[in-house]
Amino acid sequence: MSSTTSSTFAPVRRKVAIFGASWCTADSEIYKESVELGIQLATHNYTVLNGGYGGTMEGSAKGVSLAQGNVEGVIVTSLFKARDTTGNPYLTQVTDTASLLDRIQYIIQNCDYFIVMPGTLGTLTELTIAWNIAALADLGQYRPPKIYAYRTPWEKTLLPIAASLNLPKNHMDCIQFIDTAEEVVNLINKDVELREGSTSNISKGSASI
Repeated sequence: MSSTTSSTFAPVRRKVAIFGASWCTADSEIYKESVELGIQLATHNYTVLNGGYGGTMEGSAKGVSLAQGNVEGVIVTSLFKARDTTGNPYLTQVTDTASLLDRIQYIIQNCDYFIVMPGTLGTLTELTIAWNIAALADLGQYRPPKIYAYRTPWEKTLLPIAASLNLPKNHMDCIQFIDTAEEVVNLINKDVELREGSTSNISKGSASI
């Protein structure tokens, strides 16, 4: 997988990826939280990217739709043949990728922020790829993506893994655990303000040289 993050001084992209379970139903708390997450992000003018199908993907897309925002579903029709070839009905844009890895790469390449909701193996795969890219930012000299993972289940899942692998603290610092949609959107807002301020200051400094 090629380098997938923006350069250090590139403008902040207001695009947020949401990873999460495909199996949850509309009456579940996870689904309802994903709807709220979509509403909160769209209300603050973020474009959402997700996997385009059901569960939290549909829920977050529905929330974006309710707030009249933009949501891109990144699907893999060659793999998920039994699923709708156009994704869920709330998407404003659909991108069909050739494989599961192409799908993950596309999403990571196009977002600066990642929100990881409860999920299973697929969500864990997406999380760990984004995490690895963030952990290698100093080596690659790029701005690391920001990763926010719901505390349940990810804190109890990832901390033992980090301990057993003897991961350094700065690797765990790449992930911030959160509990609610409102909390994570507030954190993203603050980070955008910080990054945009830094970019503006750099631009002013360059202009004065």
